[in-house]
Amino acid sequence: MIDRVEVYKGIVPAKFGGSAIGGAVNIETKEYPPTYVDASYSIQSFNTHKASTVIKSNKNGFEAGIGGFYTYSENNYEMELPLQPGKYVYRDHDKFKKYLLAAGFSSKKWWFDEVDFEPVVMFTEKEIQGIEYNIQEAKSYSSAYILANSNEKTNFLVEGLDLDFSNAIAYTIYRFEDKAIQRYSWEGDVRPAATIYGGEIGTQPNDVYNQKYTFMQKTNLNYLINERNSINFNSQYNFVKGIPSDTLLDKVIGYKTNFESTMNSWVTGLSYEYNTPNKKITNVFTFKYYFYNMQTQLVDLYGISKIPENLNMKKHDFGVSDALRYRITPDFLVKTSLAYDVRLPAENELLGDGFIIAPSSSLEPERTTSFNLGFMLDVTNDEQNRFQLEINGFYMYLENMIRFTGGPLQSMYQNFGEMTTLGIESEVKWDATNFLYLWGNVTFQDLRDAREFEPASNVKNPTKGDRVPNIPYFFANAGFEFHKENLFGGSGHNSRLFLDCSFVEEYFYDFEQSIYQERRIPRSTTIDAGIEHSFNNQSMFISFQANNLTDEKVLSEFNRPLPGRNFGMKLRYVLK
Repeated sequence: MIDRVEVYKGIVPAKFGGSAIGGAVNIETKEYPPTYVDASYSIQSFNTHKASTVIKSNKNGFEAGIGGFYTYSENNYEMELPLQPGKYVYRDHDKFKKYLLAAGFSSKKWWFDEVDFEPVVMFTEKEIQGIEYNIQEAKSYSSAYILANSNEKTNFLVEGLDLDFSNAIAYTIYRFEDKAIQRYSWEGDVRPAATIYGGEIGTQPNDVYNQKYTFMQKTNLNYLINERNSINFNSQYNFVKGIPSDTLLDKVIGYKTNFESTMNSWVTGLSYEYNTPNKKITNVFTFKYYFYNMQTQLVDLYGISKIPENLNMKKHDFGVSDALRYRITPDFLVKTSLAYDVRLPAENELLGDGFIIAPSSSLEPERTTSFNLGFMLDVTNDEQNRFQLEINGFYMYLENMIRFTGGPLQSMYQNFGEMTTLGIESEVKWDATNFLYLWGNVTFQDLRDAREFEPASNVKNPTKGDRVPNIPYFFANAGFEFHKENLFGGSGHNSRLFLDCSFVEEYFYDFEQSIYQERRIPRSTTIDAGIEHSFNNQSMFISFQANNLTDEKVLSEFNRPLPGRNFGMKLRYVLK
């Protein structure tokens, strides 16, 4: 369904709304022809099955469609326990199911240029497996009901003013069950549950039933003053109400631990864009205003007081940024940006999830001072073969960094403090011939702890200047794609072969306190390869893919084993 993916590095344009620092990813979906059918089915390792379909029809300015997908995986595989090197166990109880059904209706016949409505329902079921313990019964379930609406109008009220007005409402339910009456070790030993009421994860059982209501409203106005000047105004409002419940946990603790929470946030941005003739120089200056309010109740996590405390927190802030692009020649440009901006705490960071993550009403927004400088060479020859080389350097000083921290009964997000980032990246993409495409990129990013003292104390910070853990600091990717028509004869055929390679240098999953520290994520190099062949002018597709061809040992950033070599096959049919 994706037409293209746009990556914005450095500052985030105001037109996208919300708050973000460091960049943004914008996914543009395809514009479908008047009649379109797309159905696919794939089978992969670990008994994984995926099916999806899209059906759309357009007639007399009205378009209707329906689509959905189903994903199922047992996700069982052998793994080496990170904390017990040399010990291999069979990972099970990690089954995953997801269903999604969506419909769409749009009209180009009404006063707006286009009006869209899209209802969506989604259901997810997931078993839970651990590393330290052999979890065998805990499960989570979720369901979501969403209705989205968007409206677009060019020359709204006055000529040159374009309006994009969108809304979305959602009701979600999250359930988490951890009521096992016994626990299991990887050696097969049976142990008592965490409490007399059961529980195999953590120190208490759970029977969570969380409800959440969400509303989002976004308004974007873009006014083209003339060919060289334009103004953009964006407003995004979010409302979230969480209603958590865990009667089993309350029974074990002896008092109510979760309370209703509401959050309101509003982000507005105003941008001014200036272009010289032929857009040789483009400059965009943006001012943003941020507001959020949270109301909830909290009890003392240490159990000293069982009386809930009412909390009502309000925060205001602002951000400014400037981005400049100078096209030195038609094929070569330089771009730079400077920002003093904000990221508001996310909904799950402020409200928690009602069982493991407690609300964090006192979170301060993250504040960044950043600078980016980049160069791009983009050349297309007479045969329409394109060569693109891009180099970017970046620096960021981040205040009030938000980090996940543990607690005696519940965990929560807290402001970590200051952090600096200094890095450089480079990417090359080349259509070497009309049938061969080559690409590669490399990134070095040095994230360092810049806190002078431990949080809320005068104690010197022992990790000042150390590299921030759980984030790779050096990685690279490369690959090629071979594509050719009628490679195996016939007509109306297209073939595509590709190979992708990814390298990640060793890094830490805790602060480095000694050169002998073993809490490291090992270096890894993985290779993926695949082939796709289409028939009848790209209406029928069959593809095969192999991931991690060399069966490399790969761990996540939190030291969790990932699957080794695996395979997949996909069949797809398109009618258009």
